Amino acid sequence: TSFPFPWAQLISVSILVLTIWTPFLITAVVKSYWLACFMAVVPVFGMVSLNMVAIELERPFGNDMNDLPLDRFQRHINS
Repeated sequence: TSFPFPWAQLISVSILVLTIWTPFLITAVVKSYWLACFMAVVPVFGMVSLNMVAIELERPFGNDMNDLPLDRFQRHINS
């Protein structure tokens, strides 16, 4: 089953706010340029990746590359 639309929109807006505010907040605390870049990219990358995995897992049936091979499963069950 898919997520309700308002919940999906809330997650998208939250990730957008995280993406915009994290670099500002990190650079206010950390003085090293490279450490600030790393500390800003890691949480944003993690949240965006987690959201993309959730989107992929939301609809596991179909003809996309990562979908379940239902035809093969059915042939195996029938044989």
